Amino acid sequence: ITKRTIKVLSRRGKDSGKRFEIDKDTESIRRTVISYPKTALYGYGASLQTTDEDGEETGGYSRFIDFSEVEWKKSNGDPVDKPKGQEWVGDPALLQKYGRLKNGELIHREDIFNDEDIEDPEELLKATYNHLITVASITEVNYELSVKLLEGVEGFEHEHADLGDTTIAIDRNFAIPIETSQRIISMEYDITDPENTCVVEIGQFLSALQGDDRVKQLQKIIDSNRGTWERKPEAGNVTDGSFPNTKPPSPANIKVEGLFKTVSLTWDYNPSS
Repeated sequence: ITKRTIKVLSRRGKDSGKRFEIDKDTESIRRTVISYPKTALYGYGASLQTTDEDGEETGGYSRFIDFSEVEWKKSNGDPVDKPKGQEWVGDPALLQKYGRLKNGELIHREDIFNDEDIEDPEELLKATYNHLITVASITEVNYELSVKLLEGVEGFEHEHADLGDTTIAIDRNFAIPIETSQRIISMEYDITDPENTCVVEIGQFLSALQGDDRVKQLQKIIDSNRGTWERKPEAGNVTDGSFPNTKPPSPANIKVEGLFKTVSLTWDYNPSS
């Protein structure tokens, strides 16, 4: 290898007006919608090294920083109100649109934002809010089309489609018709018969783990307690020297059984230290 080249394109593909339509070149269209919009986020940043009274590093680490002590006021030009002591930031417009009802009151749909490169609480709050309104609250839509490529048929050369092209998918057989203009993000086909085996995906890449609350809960537990196991051992912690050097009692209820080429030994387990 003598050279590596990266080509940064303004975009891949083109907008040719290509239309995938049922009863023309499309056998089926499947629409997948992932909608787990969040209206508020807890933010956690870097885990900073701890120091003693003299400012010397102790070798331990604090819990991940948060922005609970940062205050935002719309009257000061901030995007939303966030009082001191509040560990999360929410958006009122998202709350009205996506909030869930509990006892007749709208409450936030919450999640966690992590960025271990951020060491400043003010910067962490800005990054968390930006993630909320640009990523966490967005609904993902993906369309999978089983199509026939007509570009190889004489007179249909204009039906050419390639990765990155902006295309139109139409299926009016639904009660709510599918009429969408999206870019091609994936093309899969059998190379021995590409015209009749092509599966095209348009729209957005879907998040594999989005909405998995169990993973998020485990992540929160780990992030919140990282400082606990990264601290230096203190006096009173259990070590190898914490146990007396005494001979354990002889095992009780020993049984010996002859097996094929081996002998089985069993005894009652003594759980004491």
